Amino acid sequence: MRKIIISLLIVISFFSGKAEDNSNKLIQEGRAYNFLFSEHAGNRIGIVNKSGEIIWEYKCDHPQDVWMLEDHKILLATKRKALIINMNKDVLWEFNTQEPNEIPYCQQLPNGNIAVGVEGENCIYEIDTKMRIIHKISFQSNSKSVHGTFRYTRHTTNGNYILPLLNDKKFAEINSEGETVKEFPYSPISAVSVLPLPKGKLIFGCGFNKKVFETDQAGNTVWQLDNNELKDLTIKCVTGLHLLADETLVVCNWGIRENSSREMPHIFAVDRDKNVVWRVWGDAIGAVAQIHLLDDDLISLNEIVEK
Repeated sequence: MRKIIISLLIVISFFSGKAEDNSNKLIQEGRAYNFLFSEHAGNRIGIVNKSGEIIWEYKCDHPQDVWMLEDHKILLATKRKALIINMNKDVLWEFNTQEPNEIPYCQQLPNGNIAVGVEGENCIYEIDTKMRIIHKISFQSNSKSVHGTFRYTRHTTNGNYILPLLNDKKFAEINSEGETVKEFPYSPISAVSVLPLPKGKLIFGCGFNKKVFETDQAGNTVWQLDNNELKDLTIKCVTGLHLLADETLVVCNWGIRENSSREMPHIFAVDRDKNVVWRVWGDAIGAVAQIHLLDDDLISLNEIVEK
């Protein structure tokens, strides 16, 4: 009974915050998922159901990272704010930075604090639920511009962070003091996203190199996906990455706007044999940076993550 009541409340929230125009639906081929997305074309985050309808949206400036937390709270990074909001669009938690700084990265840490990455300051703040800064981690970058200094950083179980240093064209791991403990020997590369996995494995998303590759603990490449390996599908720019429990790899294909098509989808997923098992296209969204897959109760789907 409790689950039914919760589901009804969620539906009510959806209709109160439903996008004004859902006439232009997205097409999902293969599998069908509910998902939370961030897009640059429409400057918003939103939720798409399995039918391809945008059932909820929240306008914001240049959103990047986006996560569904417990109790249907949403953590997101916008151009100069990191926020936690609820489905009624109430702001529950907020961190701000000033121009020309930008915020491409946010993530809830295992202790419940929020990590927020700030370009311009070249740092990661760890902030508690009362919006108090607990720790600041500064790091080095040779980037000559604020925008593009780094992208979708991820925290690791040893307390370090792996940075995709986009303008430096490399991935680096830093410790809690900001010291570089490892530079990954894959440069020059379009470093955009990274996914830490169990047993020291990593999956790297390589932006305009149109490539994804996985390494073992020793740094050996054990699997990779290149643009020319996919039939009837073009990778424009790899951004967000997610690995589902069945080892399906979900990829955000950034930069596609009005030219979205079956051959050039916003999002796609492949199995370990590099078969395309899911693709999403249509003009309802554009330039998708990140997504978060959801079940029918809008709870995060199980993913393979470092533990």
